[in-house]
Amino acid sequence: MRAPPAEAVLAFDALALERCFLASDILHDDYGEPRSEYALLGLASEEDPFRVIATLLLPGQRVTPSTVDQSGHGVLQLRREIQALSERMRRRLVPISFVHRHPGDCEASVVDREFLCGVFIDQVSTAISWRESAPIEAERPPCGCPEMQRLWREALCTRGAGRLLSFECALCFSLIVNRERDHRLYAARCETCPLCRRREVCEVPARLAIDAGVSLSERQRCMLRARLAGEIAAKVVFEPRPGELELVR
Repeated sequence: MRAPPAEAVLAFDALALERCFLASDILHDDYGEPRSEYALLGLASEEDPFRVIATLLLPGQRVTPSTVDQSGHGVLQLRREIQALSERMRRRLVPISFVHRHPGDCEASVVDREFLCGVFIDQVSTAISWRESAPIEAERPPCGCPEMQRLWREALCTRGAGRLLSFECALCFSLIVNRERDHRLYAARCETCPLCRRREVCEVPARLAIDAGVSLSERQRCMLRARLAGEIAAKVVFEPRPGELELVR
């Protein structure tokens, strides 16, 4: 609809980000699965929605070297875990970022982009949205619906340029990591026309903000790894590779 922001910034607490990379180490060292994907959900507090403070491993995820699938039962379990964690942390946690691992580079696939700009932005916009105001200017209307076209003509004819329109906005992120601790952040922004309610989604530039000077001690990392290893054992199901299908029958 309108010009997208120059950059969308998402911050990660050190512990939450370290879990994303440690999962790769555990799968490689403990399971011999250097090429399996996995997925976590980045959660932020409702009061500070662009800072991830917790990363939950998706329960019941079935993984291969190129896919992550979760059943409807797993989605319901994830919601219960988010609610329980919210109660423990005494703040309402909301999803803002999908995190997954690529065996190679961190370039988003077509499926990654479709998920970010489709299913995930739809889910996030129900939990995190806000309103922004933009002036009516001489440029083309931000939406091509008849209602907006008429409003634009009337405003310009009556010298109403400068009037403000209020848009409902939402933003979500996708963080892709690999075992070499490379990463790349992607963002999708959704705007809803205030007149016809049509939604427009587009990708916008994104940057990951990491706390400078914050590092985990070896003891903290070992404790975090032990907890995460238990989660992986309970939540991740490795699908058989094509060559192993005969052995499963």
